Amino acid sequence: MPKLPLRAFAFCLVPVFAVALAATEPPALRSLELVPTFESIGVYLTVDGSLDGLVAEISFRAAGTGTWRPALAPVACPAEHQFRGSVLLLDADTRYEITARFGAAFTARLAQALGEDDGPISPRKPLPDYIVEKRFAEPVATDTVIAATLSKLAQMLVDAMAREGKGARQLTACFFRTDGVVRGIVVESGQAITRPEVIDRLFRERLEALNDPLDPGFGFDLIRLAASRTEIVVQQQHDLDAHVHDNDELAALIDRISARIGSHRVVVHLPQDSHIPERAELPVPAQHNLAAASDVAWPPRSDAEPPLRPLRLFERPEAIQVIAEVPDGPPARFVWRRASHAVVRAEGPERIAMEWWRADGKGLTRDYFRVEDAA
Repeated sequence: MPKLPLRAFAFCLVPVFAVALAATEPPALRSLELVPTFESIGVYLTVDGSLDGLVAEISFRAAGTGTWRPALAPVACPAEHQFRGSVLLLDADTRYEITARFGAAFTARLAQALGEDDGPISPRKPLPDYIVEKRFAEPVATDTVIAATLSKLAQMLVDAMAREGKGARQLTACFFRTDGVVRGIVVESGQAITRPEVIDRLFRERLEALNDPLDPGFGFDLIRLAASRTEIVVQQQHDLDAHVHDNDELAALIDRISARIGSHRVVVHLPQDSHIPERAELPVPAQHNLAAASDVAWPPRSDAEPPLRPLRLFERPEAIQVIAEVPDGPPARFVWRRASHAVVRAEGPERIAMEWWRADGKGLTRDYFRVEDAA
């Protein structure tokens, strides 16, 4: 792409020409001639072949800006195989880029290819591991037919995965309406699903929890069920106290609740290496972290002692008024929510400094007391 520096009457032009022809067999570009005048420039675009069916466009912009401005519409001169146009109202001492084209979007693609501009990335989604679908000669719209179709597709999907010893962790059901609208429902599981009745139960819970149920419109002509994420099924032997069986029932319960209210609302807590109370534990979705929560080791607690940390933390701290007998001493009385409490027993303080390696570690040092009031 040639860049020809031209100086004309105290303003600098950098012509950038690119051609994207919209015809079936576009003619080749023969030449691009620029004729600077006062605060304008004439553009002469010569092509090989006929100009029939071609409409030329000329755009310009100041160098470094992102908005292209249209110039005057070029005039076709068939005898000379040439388009002639003008770019007007140019500013002095400004570098401009001029684009002559027979079509659209070529200059942007060329700039992206040369690394001069960023283009949006539209990655292709990988195909699901297993897909089954059912097409209908006549559109269906009743819940009974839709539920029966999902049950048959679930059985087909489980059979296909069982042949390779796999189970589904994420399932997607897509409903294609006759007018082109596609509705999709996604359910997940904490363990690999190997039974069709489990798939039926999860989708039933999800459909019943939707605020806007499936709108079939004039009906669905295609229903597709896909296993978006799968894993190899590892058979587990139940021990004498049926501990593995209990875990399976708990995981199934978590899956059903998560399908109804969302996996982000069913959480377990994992301990974190921090002395700050609000950072000492991390809530994570129980559906994907049940095994980790079962094997985690929390600090030991004595049955005769109250917990070292509060069992509940407010989302926002609430202010209290504290009265102590001596400065920096244990509290003797405090007022919380306009109610006064007399302290009969206090332990502390436990002084906790902020974590200096964090960006927000500039907070004040905290003194924690464990107190018992008269009530």
